[in-house]
Amino acid sequence: MGLTAFRYSINLVFLIIILPLLVLCLLTDSKQNLSVISTDNAAQLEQFNALLLENVSAIEWLPDGNLLAVSTSNQIQIYAISSQEIVVKAILQGHNEQVNDLSFSPDGQLLASASSDTTIVLWDLHTKQISHVLQEPDAFEVWSVSFSPDGEMIASGSSRYHNSGALRLWDVETGNEISILQEDVNNSDNALAFNSEGVLASIENEDEIILRNIQADSNPQILTGNTNYISDITFSSDGKTLASAGWDRIIRVWNIEAGAEVFTSSEQDAIVNAVSFNQDGSVLASASSSSITVWDVERGQKIGILDSTSIIVMVRFNPTGTILASVGQNSVIHFWRVPTAD
Repeated sequence: MGLTAFRYSINLVFLIIILPLLVLCLLTDSKQNLSVISTDNAAQLEQFNALLLENVSAIEWLPDGNLLAVSTSNQIQIYAISSQEIVVKAILQGHNEQVNDLSFSPDGQLLASASSDTTIVLWDLHTKQISHVLQEPDAFEVWSVSFSPDGEMIASGSSRYHNSGALRLWDVETGNEISILQEDVNNSDNALAFNSEGVLASIENEDEIILRNIQADSNPQILTGNTNYISDITFSSDGKTLASAGWDRIIRVWNIEAGAEVFTSSEQDAIVNAVSFNQDGSVLASASSSSITVWDVERGQKIGILDSTSIIVMVRFNPTGTILASVGQNSVIHFWRVPTAD
C-alpha cells in the first residue's frame, strides 16, 4: 500500500469510526448537568457528587457558571462542580476570624465576604487578590452582605455578639461607607438580599422583613406574619417574589409588589433553616431537619422530599437551575440534579 493510500485509509477510519465516537462523548458529557430543574422533574432529583469539608458557614454560586464559593472558618475556597469531579480553582485567605456570608457582584468580577473579624473583604476574582477591606466602624461582627443589582453598592448587617447592630451601605469602588440604613437593629446577624430592581430585604426585630427601595425616597415596607425568628430570605430571579424560612416551621412566599402572601406552607416537622428559588422562580427548595422539600410556587404545593443523612442548614440553586447544593450540619455539601440517561 502506497503512502497516499495509507493516509487515505487512516482519514477514512477517523471520519467513519473515531469522529462519531468523539462527538457522541462530547454530547453525552455536555448533557450531564444541563437538565433544568422544574416542577415536572424536581421530585426525581438525585445526589451526584459531594464535598466533605469542615466548618462550612456559607456558600454562593458564581452568577454565570457552575463555580461555587464556600467559606470554611476564616478562608474561602472556590470550586468547579461537575458530575465527574470537583476541582479547587482558588483559595482566598485574608480574614482573621470566621467568614459568615458571601456575595458575588452581578458581573462575577468581585466577591464580598463578611466576617466576625469586623470586616468585609472585596476580592478581585481575576487576580485572586484583595481589592478593598471595609472596616465596620463600631467593631461589630459582620454577619451578612449583599451586592446591589448594579454592582455599585454593598449592604451589610452587623452586630455585637448577636445583639443589636446596624445595616449599612458601602461604595464598592471606594470602599467607603455611604450611609447607615438602620441602627439598633435586632437580628442583624441574619440574611440580607437585594432583588433585581434594587429593593433590599432585611430581617429585623426577629420576625419582620423590611423592604427598602435604595434608589427611591420612599418609606420601608414591612412584611409581617412570621411568628418566630426568621432564619432565611431569598428573592426569585425576577425580583417579584420573596420567600422566607423560620423557626415557626412555616415557609412563606410573598408577592412584594402587592405586599401579600402568595402561599403559606403547612407547619413542617422541624424548624425551616433555608430557602432557595430555581432559575425562573417556579420551584422553591426548603431545608428542614434532615430533608429538603421542593415546592411548586405557583400552585403552593409540595412536589417532593429529598432525604439526607444530616440536618440541612443551607440550600442554593445554581444560576442556571441545573444543580441544587445543600449543606449539612456535618459540613458535607451534596449536589443534586435531574437523573441523566446512562
